[in-house]
Amino acid sequence: MRSTIERPGSLGFAFQMILVLALITPASARADALVPAIPGEWIRLDAPPAPPGDLRVEASGETAARIRWDPSHDDKAMVAYEVVREGQLLVRTRSLSFADAGLTAATRYCYSVRTVDLSGRTSRSTGSACVTTPDLTPPETPAAPTMALDSPTSVSASWPATTDNVGVAGYEVLRGGRPHLSLPGLRAADTALRPAQAYCYSVRAFDAAGNRSPSSPTVCVTPPDVTPPTPPRAVATPGARTLTIQWPASVDDVGVAGYELLRGEEVLVTTRALEIARTELPAGRHCFSVRAFDAAGNRSAAVEACGVVPDTTPPSTPTAVEASAPGETSVVLRWAPSTDDLGVVGYEVSRDDRIVARAATTGGGDEGLRPSTAYCYTVRACDAAGNRSDPSAPACVTTPDLTPPSQPSMASATPLSDRSLRIVWLASTDNVGVGGYEILRDGAVVSRSMEPAAEVKGLAPGRDYCHEVVTFDAAGNRSPHSTPACAHTPDLTPPSVPAGLLAVAASPSRISVAWSPSEDDVAVAGYEIWRGDVLVARSQATAWLEAGLGPTTEHCFQLRAFDAAGNVSDRSPPVCARTAAAGTLAAPVELEVDPASARAVTLKWKPSPDPGVVYAVFWDGEKRIGSTRFSTYKVDGLKPGQLRCFQVAAVDENGNSSPKTWPVCAATSATPSASAR
Repeated sequence: MRSTIERPGSLGFAFQMILVLALITPASARADALVPAIPGEWIRLDAPPAPPGDLRVEASGETAARIRWDPSHDDKAMVAYEVVREGQLLVRTRSLSFADAGLTAATRYCYSVRTVDLSGRTSRSTGSACVTTPDLTPPETPAAPTMALDSPTSVSASWPATTDNVGVAGYEVLRGGRPHLSLPGLRAADTALRPAQAYCYSVRAFDAAGNRSPSSPTVCVTPPDVTPPTPPRAVATPGARTLTIQWPASVDDVGVAGYELLRGEEVLVTTRALEIARTELPAGRHCFSVRAFDAAGNRSAAVEACGVVPDTTPPSTPTAVEASAPGETSVVLRWAPSTDDLGVVGYEVSRDDRIVARAATTGGGDEGLRPSTAYCYTVRACDAAGNRSDPSAPACVTTPDLTPPSQPSMASATPLSDRSLRIVWLASTDNVGVGGYEILRDGAVVSRSMEPAAEVKGLAPGRDYCHEVVTFDAAGNRSPHSTPACAHTPDLTPPSVPAGLLAVAASPSRISVAWSPSEDDVAVAGYEIWRGDVLVARSQATAWLEAGLGPTTEHCFQLRAFDAAGNVSDRSPPVCARTAAAGTLAAPVELEVDPASARAVTLKWKPSPDPGVVYAVFWDGEKRIGSTRFSTYKVDGLKPGQLRCFQVAAVDENGNSSPKTWPVCAATSATPSASAR
């Protein structure tokens, strides 16, 4: 804009005023200062462009956002808009919108936009507009729960943790297909259950956004009926060679199935009646007992009823003598009842020809023994007249070792290499003898040792490992786990040397460099880009745009990969490129080619910063196959499985061309879809 301002005096006075204004006006304000055009006239230099208007941003799914804005009022001077996220320039575009992809779900992102004019001046940025990407992905389906009966009226369920793209907030336990419990942990208990009734459970996970996974497979459990009926209070009524046993009905929480009449431990009769008559009995004492049972096999205590006749005949020799050791220091014996013309009143249990116990029924025990020791017993029956049977056949048993070794203490771990650790601890003790040690990681045995030290191999470098130690004895008893012994394996291996380097001129002042990713035994942390002996950048990407170079100058680049432990690879072989001549258009960069179907591929690139250009697309060297004003291009009409290599160059309205991008190759799918055919 030009305006005329009348000034008194001569032309020399005007130049004096210009000098005064130049001296007293700050540099930042001189862009808008008044300067003389011709004597008698003053013009105002253009101010920076106005910022865009009405910035808006909205999420596009979990991993993308769409930014829109109204045009700048200085649209005639506007060249492009710059989109900035969190202080980082994302794109320069002439469009009024931009799609930002590759975002993270459930994350807040803030954007601003500014205008760039023909002189390269930028407007002030718009106010910040923010959006939080949603979390739309439900957690993975949990594995089927593991059910355990804690008591006849309660069960517990446990399941391994599942995963979610953001994080699992908790789990719902479903009983009979309906939500029953909600909790943050991996274990739940259900109480007040009824015995002998089936209950079915499944689990589903949910996240903080309310997404719920499908339900796990269903697992059913039936609490057992473990409550026996009440004992029947039997009484015996003698008669002529007859004994009648009667009792009132027993009571059970589910239902009484019947009654058993026993002589000693032998079941003589099973009945649903409330009395039994035993006839044709010899003179003497006869004892019977009655017990109730239910459908689950629970049996009440037996109630005894007896009758007596004088006896002169010794009882029969006890048979089926069985010895068992329920503990380390005791033995329990059971045997079939002996017979007598009047009645057996008891039994004598002998060990090494010495009576160690007497019993009125067909069972006895021995206490104060040593663990892991063999003992042999015989049994004789006795009647009321003092008659004794012959000794039974010996019954032998070895007492078990049930005492676990002491807990290993002072466990510690030391790295031996980047893939092994040495674990040491104080030796355990045991009442019989320590058999060895197990080294566990995450609950699984990874090593065994006979000594209080072990080497754990086959680890990964650069990891934290915690191990626990358990002692076992010859009987298989295991001690409590030691406290964890933790150590970090060092990372000593550098990444592989970057390979596949490419360098191509992108403009008179820029060279684009790309390379194939390096490999590392832990992870590549990034790359060093060297120009000659100068480290110009560190990058986590596999492409770099070197700017600020002179036209028609050659520059050589090398790369080194590094990992998080500071290991650095050797430098790659150098790759060189020469910048374009001055005035050459800037090339597009970062060309990508993706198969779109069996007969098409899609090209996309970052646009040239020069305005008003179109993009020429080439394949297989020099063959030009099309043009576009956009930064994407779809190539149709290819054959299935066909490999083509593509390049793109920017072309202005006068036909001047930028350098081409480096070739990028891709093949279509080998088999076309039905719709493509």
